[in-house]
Amino acid sequence: MATPAPSSLINQLNEFCTQSRTRIESRHRFGINGAEILQEYTHLADNVIQRIYQCATAEGLIGNDTPAAVLALGGYGRCELNPYSDIDIMLVYDGSSVTIKQLQSFANQLISVLWDVGFEVGHSCRSINDCIQATYQDVFSKTSMIEARYIVGAKTVYQEFRRQTSKHFYKRKVNRFITTTIQEWKQRHETYGSTIYLQEPNIKESVGGLRDFHTAIWVAAVRYGIKELDTLAKRKIVPQAIAEACEASLDYLWRLRNELHYVTRRRADSLTFEVQQTIATNLGYTDGENVLAEEQMMRDYYLHAETLFEFASLIIDRVLSIQFRSILFDGLDNMRADVGIHQFPRTGVPRTGRISRHLRRLSIRHLAVHTYQGLHKFSLPSSEFFVHQRGHIFPASHVFLLYHLLAPLILLKST
Repeated sequence: MATPAPSSLINQLNEFCTQSRTRIESRHRFGINGAEILQEYTHLADNVIQRIYQCATAEGLIGNDTPAAVLALGGYGRCELNPYSDIDIMLVYDGSSVTIKQLQSFANQLISVLWDVGFEVGHSCRSINDCIQATYQDVFSKTSMIEARYIVGAKTVYQEFRRQTSKHFYKRKVNRFITTTIQEWKQRHETYGSTIYLQEPNIKESVGGLRDFHTAIWVAAVRYGIKELDTLAKRKIVPQAIAEACEASLDYLWRLRNELHYVTRRRADSLTFEVQQTIATNLGYTDGENVLAEEQMMRDYYLHAETLFEFASLIIDRVLSIQFRSILFDGLDNMRADVGIHQFPRTGVPRTGRISRHLRRLSIRHLAVHTYQGLHKFSLPSSEFFVHQRGHIFPASHVFLLYHLLAPLILLKST
C-alpha cells in the first residue's frame, strides 16, 4: 500500500504551482516568446518532481544511493511543455541491484502528488533492460527514449541508460526505424487532410504542424546523431537560413499553442472557428479594412506551417538519398561472385576514382542488369514512396529515374 504524502507537502506544492502558473501566464500576456514559456513550465514541473524526491528520501521511501532515476519523456523531455500539456515521466532503475517492488512506494507517491497539484501524468517504471527491449517493439517507445532527459535521482543510472540505449538508437535497425517513421509521417498527413491549408488545423498533427518538425529531428537523430537544429545547420545538413526560419516558425506555433491552452483552459491542439477570433485578438491582431484579425492570424500560421513542412521534407529527402545510394551498390555487390572482387565501399559518396578500378573489370550492361533487377524488389505503398524488401524507403521519383536510366542499357544488352 502506498504511503500517503504529507498534507504539508501537497499544500506547499499547490501554493508554489499556483504562484508559478500565474507568473508564467502574465509573462505570456506580456509578449514573452513561446520557447521561453515552454522552458518555464518545464522548469516548474522539474522543481516539483525534485521536491517530491527530496521528501521521499527524507521519509525513507527511496535512498540517495538507490540506483534509480526519474526521466522526462516526450514533449516534457524536449523541454516543450505547454500550459496544460500532460507530463510523461519514467522511473528507470538498475534491475541487477533493485526490484520494481522496492520502488513501488516511491513511485506511487510521486504520481499521486503530481496529480494532486494539477499535473496530468503519463508514467512508466522500467529497468534499463526493459528500456532496451521497448525500443524494439514500436516507434513511439524508441522516439520517447531518444528524447529522455534526466530530472532527479542516480545520475549513474541515467548515464548507463543513455549508453545502453544509444547502441540501439544509432547503430541497429536504423533503416527500419527511418522507414517506419516516414510511413507514419505520410499516414498522419492523410489522416489530417493532406494539406497545410485547413480552415481548422491541428497545430500539432496537421501537415506543417509541430509533429512534422519532431519527425525530422527523430530521423536526423538516428541517421546523423544530431537532435539540435543549430547543429544541423553547423554540419551543413540544412542551410543556415532554413534553420533560422524554422526556429522562428517553431516559436510562432508554440506561442499560438500556449494561447490556445489558455483560452480553452485545457490541453488542446485544434485551432477551431470558435477560438480563432479570441486567440487572434489576444495575440495582438486587429481587423483591417478588408481582412479580419483571425484571417491575418491564419495567413501567418500557414506561412509558418509551410516552413516547418519544407524543413521536414528537406531532412527526409536527405536521409532517403543516403539510403537510395545503397541500391546502386547492391547492383555492384550482386556481381561479386561473377567477377571475383571484394564488396564495394558503402560509406559516404564514393569518389569516381575509388570505384573506377573495379568498373574497368565490369561490363556496364552487366551492372545495369543487376541494378535493374534489384529495383523489382520494391513494393509501392503510396503514390510517392517505394519500399524496398530490405526495409529501405525511397521517393518514387528516384526509382522511376533509375528505371529510365537503366532501360536503354538493358536494351543494348539484348541487341
